[in-house]
Amino acid sequence: MAVKHISHFLLWAGVFISACGFLVGQVSRIPFIHKCISAKYANAISGQRRLLSTGSLKASDRGFKEIARAYDERLSTNGPQRLTVVSISADLSDIYPVKGPDGPAMGSGISLLLSDGKTISSDNLDLAGRVASLKDSGVLFWSIIIFVFGQIVTILSRYLPKPRLIPCKNPEVVQNTSNQNKDLSDAGGI
Repeated sequence: MAVKHISHFLLWAGVFISACGFLVGQVSRIPFIHKCISAKYANAISGQRRLLSTGSLKASDRGFKEIARAYDERLSTNGPQRLTVVSISADLSDIYPVKGPDGPAMGSGISLLLSDGKTISSDNLDLAGRVASLKDSGVLFWSIIIFVFGQIVTILSRYLPKPRLIPCKNPEVVQNTSNQNKDLSDAGGI
């Protein structure tokens, strides 16, 4: 009987795990799951907000590493050394109209100071696009992994060994036991 309960438990656990895999795939609609699944994106958003509110982002600030990595392809190598971003600053006093992906928007300049002393210029819309590209990194992978794991658990629940009924060699023993319980219940013992 215990095997039957285990197979039912595994069946429902597999269905639950598969549903969780589906929810991970819908992460853009469920913000608290998004923070768990795509921590790089959550950190980059935090860094972007800090940069656009204070005007600077230092290497020790949350989200700096993610934003700096988003600009990696614009960095060229300087001989054997790889250039890195030292600090990021935004010119909040110079706001200008720009054409954004969803229509007119307000832009401001962003400068990335590199380890060799040079700067790279960008703007807040470019930064927003680079941060948005981190949004779905890893989501599809984890969604598929969790969903497939749930399906495997569900399938395994069907292949557990079925409990075998052991035939009773002496049916009188079973009958005598039930009669004894009946006698006890009549006497008020059970």
